[in-house]
Amino acid sequence: MVFGGASGGSRQSALAPRDPSDEAFRKIFVGGLSPDVSTDGLREYFAKFGEVTDCVAVRNPATQRSKGFGFVTFKDAETVNAVQAKRPHTIQDKEVEVKRAMPRDEGDRPEFRVTTPKLFVGSLPKDATEDEIREQFGQFGDIESVEIARVKETGDSRGFGFVTFSDYDSVDKAVLHRPHRVKNCGVDVRKGLSREEMQRVRMRQQQQQQQFQQPYGYPYQQQEAGGYGGFAGGYGGGYGGGYGPQIGRGGWRGVPYAGGWQRGGGGGYRGGRGRGI
Repeated sequence: MVFGGASGGSRQSALAPRDPSDEAFRKIFVGGLSPDVSTDGLREYFAKFGEVTDCVAVRNPATQRSKGFGFVTFKDAETVNAVQAKRPHTIQDKEVEVKRAMPRDEGDRPEFRVTTPKLFVGSLPKDATEDEIREQFGQFGDIESVEIARVKETGDSRGFGFVTFSDYDSVDKAVLHRPHRVKNCGVDVRKGLSREEMQRVRMRQQQQQQQFQQPYGYPYQQQEAGGYGGFAGGYGGGYGGGYGPQIGRGGWRGVPYAGGWQRGGGGGYRGGRGRGI
């Protein structure tokens, strides 16, 4: 789904807020597991943070070999916050990747499968200010910067911008807590990946597909466990297309295909942390 203008925001504003007890707020993804980490071992490690209601270290059903990732669901959402606050985590002498699990209805887009500290905010009211955006999203973590894309000649808002946090987990929280409003208008919120990052995602997907039959994946092979997205799956969509060819004082350039946004001057925008695929 490529978005532009107000259409993306109107769709997201129509989303019903999740119930605070929703499993989406209580579930984590754990990647990079050693092959010999069992479901019991995974449960034992995370039980020290709070009560675990469900846990699985995913294995190939045919061979029972580890796929290198798993999911843990806690009784309380606050336990996930405690787990994230204690990163990095090491299980059986190996550092693992821990992040909030995205439900499959959220995880069918490539940006949901990577970690980035940058949040895209679209369908902004033209008179929205950086301070108003900061006020809305500051509840999810420390904000390093807020930038509204503007018309180079006039300085007018192009109706979208970016919020950069100090931690990718803040972006994941903001996405899970959709819909959002700025100046009482629904806005479109997604992970902010550059064109180059989207291309890397596609390359990694191709590598995953080529190595699908290998024992432990590259690095996490497919969607598993209770309707939650892992790291494979279809890719597409992105940013640009609907925002025109020249969108900002800093040289923002629209990218007329489903592949992300790009900052003028070469090299793309800051690459985030880009872990996960």
